[in-house]
Amino acid sequence: MNDFSRNISGNNLQGSQIGNLNQGDSATQSQIISKENYANEQLMNAIITNIKTLPDGVDKEDAMDNATKMDTALREKNLDRVKKIFGWLPQAVQLAADVIASAKNTGLHF
Repeated sequence: MNDFSRNISGNNLQGSQIGNLNQGDSATQSQIISKENYANEQLMNAIITNIKTLPDGVDKEDAMDNATKMDTALREKNLDRVKKIFGWLPQAVQLAADVIASAKNTGLHF
């Protein structure tokens, strides 16, 4: 007897944008990402990339914590909180060209 079962354990789908997950021999999986979600993702990627260039230490750890808080606020569409947290990031991150460009694409003007 052949076992055709699918195991997707170990995958963390919490907080993902996936609406339906179909499994099977001929299942097609796709994910639709809105323009807004894409822009937010690009902004967070730019912020995290620039934080990673900072020297190791408390400031870098704080910046990563604040980036996580900012990502949560973006997902909740709490723009006032996003702007507030953005101000907590180190100036080197705030002034990075890719961060500024990504922020404009999200419609945020800091």
